[in-house]
Amino acid sequence: MQRKGLRELTDDRNNPSKNLQIVALLRNISFLTVSQITEKMLSLLIIVFITRKLGAEEFGLYSLTMSFVALFYYFYDGGLQTFLIKEIGKARAIDRRYLNKIITLRIVLCVFAVIVSLVTAYASGYGAQEFYGILIFSLATAFVYTSSILRAPFMGIERMEVESGLTITFRFLSAAGILLLLVLGVKMPHLMLPYMFSGALVVFMSVFIFKRYFHNYTVDCDSSSIKMLTILRKSIPFALAAFMGEVIFNIDKVILSKYETLSTVGLYNGAYKIVLVGMFIPSGLTMAAFPKMANLWAAKRGSVGDFINQLTKPLLTLGLCISFIATVNSAEVIALLFGAKFSDSAGMLMYLIWIVPAVFLNHLTDITLQATERQWFACVSMTIAVSINIILNFFLIPILHGFGSAYAALITIYSVFIVRMYVINKNTKGAFNLQLYLKLILITLVCGLLCYIIKGYLPWIAEAAVGVGAFFSLIYLAGCVTKEDIRFLKDIRKR
Repeated sequence: MQRKGLRELTDDRNNPSKNLQIVALLRNISFLTVSQITEKMLSLLIIVFITRKLGAEEFGLYSLTMSFVALFYYFYDGGLQTFLIKEIGKARAIDRRYLNKIITLRIVLCVFAVIVSLVTAYASGYGAQEFYGILIFSLATAFVYTSSILRAPFMGIERMEVESGLTITFRFLSAAGILLLLVLGVKMPHLMLPYMFSGALVVFMSVFIFKRYFHNYTVDCDSSSIKMLTILRKSIPFALAAFMGEVIFNIDKVILSKYETLSTVGLYNGAYKIVLVGMFIPSGLTMAAFPKMANLWAAKRGSVGDFINQLTKPLLTLGLCISFIATVNSAEVIALLFGAKFSDSAGMLMYLIWIVPAVFLNHLTDITLQATERQWFACVSMTIAVSINIILNFFLIPILHGFGSAYAALITIYSVFIVRMYVINKNTKGAFNLQLYLKLILITLVCGLLCYIIKGYLPWIAEAAVGVGAFFSLIYLAGCVTKEDIRFLKDIRKR
């Protein structure tokens, strides 16, 4: 019975509509994954150039600026993007006036968010450099969120190429501008200007595409009775969980800046940025899977558990593989990307990298809770996790400095994952497989030990390749990945 949902997804070759759904899912995953890979690679390229050209202190100011503004993403978003995707996804159409109200509400929220972030920065006592950087990046963020609400309708009709294309355009223009300014010798906070100009350009592109191509999916109904506050009340639960996630990933840098130097912030964030490079893996997969999971929950709830389990395997497997390889070779990875000046980041990376498996799976728990109408639990769990994270940071940073933030991140992210996993598994049969988890953890320990043993005899890249090969061989031999799983992927690729 546990494999029934998987068979329904893979073996029903006589059902053309189901085949088309699978092809559409794969197509959307491909677009979003390419977008996420490009975004992460360009972000990493920017970081490498900033760290090597300007050093830890300037990178610390860059990190602080972005982390501070990220704390206010909730005010920019308001949950409207996810809410709009879900509303349009129900019928692949939406009332024109209803849509206009949602777009207008997003613009109002963006203006409000810029004001709140600037007032908070001023009240926090930041200097002129910090404040100017926050001002520029706040405006850039407002442009990006205005653009995203115009792209959301296309995601609702499962046309992910619009989201992918405009995201890549923004990241490419931003990266090109920042690299040009670095070559010209420009430093922070003026390095944030390309984000603002790129954001403004992408807004104009989004308006053009939206007006030209989405009108076929709008209808005229009587939505005059729906007030903006009513929309906001419905959308807020979708934003709170994401907002708390942003707080967990950014509050540590802000607190660290109050106790330590900007150089320490830069060293810590150097390690953190490496951790975040692989986030395109769960982000692209789960964004594309969200409409499918919502549809399964509405039409065939018994298949949701199998669908979750199928998504869990690649996320957990890749997360564990990345973690043990980076742990064994943390010094080499840091030296390769950032140079000898960031050698102190290697120790932090050894601990921080282990949040990757939990973060990968938390992407899955996020969309599961939202698709199964339990978004309020997602909010509550993340709110508690943020509170614990803030307390741990205030307690551990004065004692352990940057390592204190790393320990706080590990404790809170795994805590929220375990609680969510318990609740989802209780309400959705077969969602998570504890036996699979234990097998993968044991294989990870064995392969990590193997890498430590052979590290002195091989170049680190060759040692990492041996570790990866041994890892995937063992998970196949142990039955963590079966022939049916491989056949599932092959069938999708053929279609």
